[in-house]
Amino acid sequence: MPTDLIGADAKLPFTDQGDGKPIPIVLNRRFLEVYNKVFAPQRGLPVLTDTMLIGFQFPVELGRSYVAGKTLAEAYESAFVLAGFSDRSPLAGISLPLETVRRINGRFGQNTGSYTSVLVRALDSQKVSSVAAAVKKMGLELDESERNRALQIGAAVELVTLALSLLATLITALAAVNITQAFYAEVRERTREIGVMRAVGATRGDVASLLLVEAAITGIAGGVLGVLLAFLGGWAVDLLARTALPDFPFKPQSFFVFRAVHVLLGIGVAILAALAGAFFPARAAARLDPARALTAE
Repeated sequence: MPTDLIGADAKLPFTDQGDGKPIPIVLNRRFLEVYNKVFAPQRGLPVLTDTMLIGFQFPVELGRSYVAGKTLAEAYESAFVLAGFSDRSPLAGISLPLETVRRINGRFGQNTGSYTSVLVRALDSQKVSSVAAAVKKMGLELDESERNRALQIGAAVELVTLALSLLATLITALAAVNITQAFYAEVRERTREIGVMRAVGATRGDVASLLLVEAAITGIAGGVLGVLLAFLGGWAVDLLARTALPDFPFKPQSFFVFRAVHVLLGIGVAILAALAGAFFPARAAARLDPARALTAE
């Protein structure tokens, strides 16, 4: 792994120290999470933190295979020292400084100027497809196993999100219908009041605007109440998850994300639903004949 790619994730110098010096390594953060939430509880081992492990050193013998039982003529004995944890390090492997790998490969007579595989990281998730297409155009192969799994998970999440969005749209439409009925009833109850307003000079636009303003206020109140209930419901689910669900790898701190745009969108939808529901009652109120409205019982 190039030193600049690890960056500040390495708490110790992540550079080649030369022969006879410990080799700095970096692990993926998921290793520690899997250990703490699966391996350690099953075996009664203590939970570890990254600060506790930084600087941990253990011996290693390069050029020897414990699986195949083979050892190269010049096995290289050294030590690994944990320099840090990084999300940029591959999950199933240990990351060494690129200069160290070249030096060790040269020691064993391996090619130090070419690579069998490289890890490419896109700066923008929207450009992954174009980067993948460019790599294939160069005649290189892509290991898309993780990407395919991510796409499958993403498709499942999008499907659930779509279903919930349709449900929310249906509920909003029903709310708008209820608002329409409520405002029609209000117009009937306030017929004489509307007639008095028209008699003293209020225009049809004034009457319609009054009802629409009332609807907007109703929408704001309902939207704010809905957002508060959403926050309260999310907090309750997170609390239940922390206490009832077992600790498992990659368990999120919260299952919900409340951004400012979500809050504004929720209140905005409530206002639009209220205005849509009050539109036709406001139009009917504006068309009332003042004389008939004043004589209505």
